[in-house]
Amino acid sequence: MKQEERARLASQCARILELLRLGRATNVQLAAISLKYTSRISDLRKMGHYIHVVGKNPRNGVTWYELQPGSISLDPERNQPERKKRGHKNRSTAKQQYSLF
Repeated sequence: MKQEERARLASQCARILELLRLGRATNVQLAAISLKYTSRISDLRKMGHYIHVVGKNPRNGVTWYELQPGSISLDPERNQPERKKRGHKNRSTAKQQYSLF
């Protein structure tokens, strides 16, 4: 990655973080800063900021994001919610259930 691109991405992260520190922000506001705002949110989460979705409106597609105050940590994993694992715990059981023979 080129130095110019790193600076641009860091600037976008800083602007998104600044907006979230003011309060809730919508996906529309975040997209005005970066069309790939979800990637910038992921970058901020890796830095230790806990940013979560507080609401979605399925009718108009607006999503609200919020920064949890005091969420920055030296250990970014500490502030991340535990992720659910997808799929079956035992794939052989799943295959047996759907096998025709």
